Amino acid sequence: MVFTMRFQRAIFCRLCLMAGLWAGGATLTVHAGGGAFNTLVVVNTNSAESVELGEYYASQHGIPTHQICSVGIATNTATLTPTNFFTLLRDPILAHIAAENLTGQIDYVVLCGDLPTRVRDVEGVTASLFYGFQNAPSVWEVGACNLPLYTTNNYYRAERAFRSVAGWNNTNGFVAFHLLGTNLANAKLVADRGVAAQSTFPAGTIYLYNLGDGPRGWREQLFGDAQFSFTALPGLPAECFIAAPWATLNNKTNVMGYHDGCAYLTAGAKSTNNTWLAGAYADHMTSYGGRLLDTNHNQNTVLDWFGIGATASYGTVAEPCSYIEKYPDPFLGFLYARGFTIGEAYAMAVFAPYQGLFAGDPLAAPYAAPPVITVSQPTNNQIVTGTVTVAISATAHARGVPAAGFDLFVDNRLRTNLVTLAPTPGNQLAVAVAGRTNSVTVAANDTLFDVVNALADAVNNDATQTVYATAFGDRLELIHRQFDHAGDNAAVSATVAQGTADSLTLGVGLAATNIAPSPYHARKMVWLATRTGSGANANDKLTCIITLTNGVAITNTLVATQGEAVTNILERLRQAINTNSTLQATNGVSYAHNSQYPVNYGYLTARTPGPDGYGIVVDYRVTAVSNTTGLATNSDMTTFLDDNARDTRARASILFHVRPTNGTLAAEYALDTTALADGHHTLDIIARDGSAVAAQSRQTLTIFVANGVTSQGTPHWWLAQHGWTNDFENAALADTDNDGVPAWQEYLADTDPTDADSFPWLEFLDVLQDPPVLTWPASPARAYQIHYADDLFNGPWVTQQLLQGASEWADTNPPPATNRFYRLFPHLP
Repeated sequence: MVFTMRFQRAIFCRLCLMAGLWAGGATLTVHAGGGAFNTLVVVNTNSAESVELGEYYASQHGIPTHQICSVGIATNTATLTPTNFFTLLRDPILAHIAAENLTGQIDYVVLCGDLPTRVRDVEGVTASLFYGFQNAPSVWEVGACNLPLYTTNNYYRAERAFRSVAGWNNTNGFVAFHLLGTNLANAKLVADRGVAAQSTFPAGTIYLYNLGDGPRGWREQLFGDAQFSFTALPGLPAECFIAAPWATLNNKTNVMGYHDGCAYLTAGAKSTNNTWLAGAYADHMTSYGGRLLDTNHNQNTVLDWFGIGATASYGTVAEPCSYIEKYPDPFLGFLYARGFTIGEAYAMAVFAPYQGLFAGDPLAAPYAAPPVITVSQPTNNQIVTGTVTVAISATAHARGVPAAGFDLFVDNRLRTNLVTLAPTPGNQLAVAVAGRTNSVTVAANDTLFDVVNALADAVNNDATQTVYATAFGDRLELIHRQFDHAGDNAAVSATVAQGTADSLTLGVGLAATNIAPSPYHARKMVWLATRTGSGANANDKLTCIITLTNGVAITNTLVATQGEAVTNILERLRQAINTNSTLQATNGVSYAHNSQYPVNYGYLTARTPGPDGYGIVVDYRVTAVSNTTGLATNSDMTTFLDDNARDTRARASILFHVRPTNGTLAAEYALDTTALADGHHTLDIIARDGSAVAAQSRQTLTIFVANGVTSQGTPHWWLAQHGWTNDFENAALADTDNDGVPAWQEYLADTDPTDADSFPWLEFLDVLQDPPVLTWPASPARAYQIHYADDLFNGPWVTQQLLQGASEWADTNPPPATNRFYRLFPHLP
C-alpha cells in the first residue's frame, strides 16, 4: 500500500503579484550637465497653482519628490526686501538641501509659478540665487546709469557644466530659473517643451535680429562674434543667422533661438507662421522684459515669449540702461548648440545678470549627446539577496564623446560616485597650425581644463607661432595674430598621445581643419553729447579725420550752429563720409547708426571685410567754444577700427575631452542589500560624457530585495519569485494552486506553489520487483529521506537518508506479508 504524506504546517496570505507591478522595463532619460538629481523644485504653499506646477514639473523630468522644497510667501508678491529674500526664500532652500542630504548635489533651482521675481525692486530673484544678492543701486537711487564692477559674473563664457560646489562668483549658488507662463496651462506647456527637447538634435537656427530700435539694438555689435563661433567649429548641429537690418522674423520653420532689441514683440515674431522648436529660447533687449505682476511700462515680457512657443527667456526687472553686459550675449546660441542646458547657456551668456530674471525650463538640452548606458547586472526586476554586483558600461552617443563618469543612486538617493576619469599624467596634447606644433604634457592632478589652458599658454609663448590661443573650458580657440590674410585657411590639426603614461585618457572632439577667414567688417563706435542737453553752441566743431591704410587722410570738419542737436551733427557727418569718393572705395569707410530714428551715436565701418580695415585710424574730437555748455569733449579719441578686433581675424576652434582608453567606460559596484527593506527598489545609473558639457544619461531599473525568511524558514526571495511582494508570513501558509500543499512546504520540495500539478509525491511503488522500488519526481537542488513503518499508527518509523537529487529507492529490508507504509520527506541539502 502506498501512502503519501504532504507535510504538516503551512503559512500563506493573498498578496499582490509582482508581474503586475513589474510590467515596465528599464528606462533611459538624457540631460546635459544638469539632470533631475541635480535639480531642486521650489513651490509656494500659499498658491495651489504653484504646488501643482512644481509637482508637474518634477514628475515630467523625473525629479524625486524629496527634491521639492516648500516655502510660504504671500501670493502676488512682486518684490522682496533683502531680509525677506534670505529668510523666506534662500535660507529655506538651503535648509531643505541640508535636511534632505542633498548638499553638493543640487545645481539647479526651479521656482514654480506664484513666487516673487525681484529683490529690493532692483535685482532679480533668480540672479540673486545664482550669484548672490549684490545690493547694487538702481538708476533712480544714484541718479545715473551704473554698472558696478562687483556685479561681474565669473561664470560668463566659462564653457563648462555648472556645479554649485565649484564656487563660481565666490558663492555656492545655483542656476536658478523661474518657471511660469501666461497661465498654469501655458507654464506646464513650457515644461513639456523642455522635456520634449532632450537630445532631439533638430536642424535648428539661432536668429539674430536688429530691429533698429536705437540703443535696444546695441547687441548687434556682438552678432559677428556669435556667428563666427559657429563657423570656427564645423559640425555643430545648429546654425546661426544674422538677419538684414530692420527685417523681422517671419515664416521660419526651425527657430531654436532668437535675439532682438525692441520694446515690443514684432508682428513677425508673434506670427503663427513661425515654428518654434522644442527647447527654443527668445529674448529682447528692453528695460522691463522681466518685470512682472505690476507695471512693465507697456513693454512685452518673458511671458509673451512663452505664449508664442519659447521654452526659456530672459528679461530685466528694473531699469538697466543700455548696458549690453546686463543682457544675454548672442554667443548663447553657440553654447546651446554645443549641448549645454539652456540654463547653463543663459548663465554663461550674461556678464552682469544682477537685474535679470532667468525664466522657463533650465533643463532643456536639445543638443546634448549623453553616453549610451548598458547595465549587464542586475537585470531589470531581478530578485536579489545579500550583496549584488552592479555592472555597467557606457559608450559614446552617435553625436557625442565617450563617457567619463558614473554615479549610482539607490531609491533616488546618491549612493556613490563609481568612477570619474581625468587626464592621465604623462599623456600629451598638441595642436599644429600651418605646420608649427605646440604640445603639453599632463601633470599630476591636472583637470581637462588645466591641460587645455596649458596648451593655450604653450601656443602663446611660442614667438614663431602665427596664432593666439585662448582656453574656454575644453575648447581651444585660435585667432590669427596679425591683422592680415596670411592666416586665412591655414591648416589646423590637434592630436593626443599616450606619452609616458600607461594609458591614454584624452581625446579630440569636434575640430576645425582650417583657420576660417573672417567675413566681418572692422568697425568703431563714435558718439556725441552736449554738456547741458540744450544743443551745441555756435562754432562748436566736430572733426573726424580718417586715415586709410594707404596713408591717405580724409578730414571732415563740421561747424555747429547755435542749439543744433547732436543727432543732426552726426547726420551731417554720415552724409559727408558716405558721399566722399575716396572713402567710397573698397579700402574706405562708411558711417551708419543702425537705428530707424536719430540717435547720438554711429559706427564707422570698413567697406572691406576681414582684418584690413583694422588698420584704418580715426581721429575724432570736439573743439568746444565753452567748457560749461555746448558739445562735450569726452568722446574724443584717436584709435583704430578695433571694436570687433577678434571678429576680423581668421579663427578656429578645437574641442578636447576625457575618455576611457578603449572608448568604453565600465564599472562595478558591490551593492549590499541587507540594509534595504525587502521589496522593490530603484537603481539609477547616471553617466556623464567626458566633455565640458558633461551630458548626462540616466538608466533606471528596478530590483526586488528579498533577504528575509518567514517563521517557517521560507526565504522572501523564493516567495517573490513566485509572485508575492509583501506579507510573506501569510504567503508561506497559503495554498493558492489548491494542490493540498502550502507554499512553505513546496519551497522545501522545490516545487511550484502556483502550479496544481507540481507538488511532492510518491509517484510509483513497484512491488513486483525484489526488492520493491519507490520512485518520485525529484529536484537536483533537494535531498530526500524515505520513512517507512509496518504499523501506520504506532510505528516505529524508520528513516533512510538519500543523496541529493535522488529519485528512487529500493527497500532492501524485506517488508512483512501484511502492510508497509512509506512517506517521502524532501528537505534542503
